[in-house]
Order: sequence, then C-alpha cells, then structure tokens
Amino acid sequence: MSPLLTLTQPPVGVVCLETLIIVALMDLTLNCYSDKGHKIWSAKISHAITCVQRIQLKQKNQELIATGLQNGSVNFYTVSGECVDQVEFNEPISAVYFGQYGRESNSLIVVTQGWFIIKLFFNFWWIIVKKLRF
Repeated sequence: MSPLLTLTQPPVGVVCLETLIIVALMDLTLNCYSDKGHKIWSAKISHAITCVQRIQLKQKNQELIATGLQNGSVNFYTVSGECVDQVEFNEPISAVYFGQYGRESNSLIVVTQGWFIIKLFFNFWWIIVKKLRF
C-alpha cells in the first residue's frame, strides 16, 4: 500500500474536509490536496505556522481554515486558498479552537504563550469576550 500524500517538509497540522485535506508545513506553506492525493493549491505564509483549525460558519454556509502564526496573528483562508481575514494578538499563538462556548456558537478560542482569549464572531465582527492571564 502506497501513501496517499508525500510531503516535502514535516507537517505542523492537518485539517480534513469533505473532499479536501489541508496541510500546514514547516516550510511556511499551507497546502491543499484532493482526497485522491493531488495537490490543488499552495499558499506561502509570511511567518511560521503554529496551529491550524477548521472554521465552519453554518449560518453563512462558509468554511474557512484558521492558521495561528508565530508573529501573533491568526489568518483565515477560504478552501480555495485566499486569505480573507486576520486577527492580531500580542504574542505567538499556541492553539486555536472554533466552536460553541456556552450559548454562543461562533466562538474563537485563542491560547497564546501567556493569555487565554475568547472572541465571538458576530455580524462579520470579532468581539473580545474574555481575556485571562496565566
């Protein structure tokens, strides 16, 4: 049995979608492959990627990929590889999670090296709800 994908660099993170596989590599690229293993697109990222997360905005019927970066920003990419938004933080990103937090369904949880930050996506705006120091 042969491998589905052969990567040129070690992976940082992987997001599996319905028919796509998004792979963040240590060479500062975000790559998209089909479920057959064919490369569809590749996006060059300006800083080291620390984490990736699938973002599903069900009410807008949109799916995005969030990448946490070493420079302290979280970039949002469409499944076609276009960067559509960026949220800045003061420290390198350790982890990103998107989902339900309490009653809010579109919550972005960001962990930096010293903070735990919760932002809500509301009418195309990011609103800080909580910011806790470790």
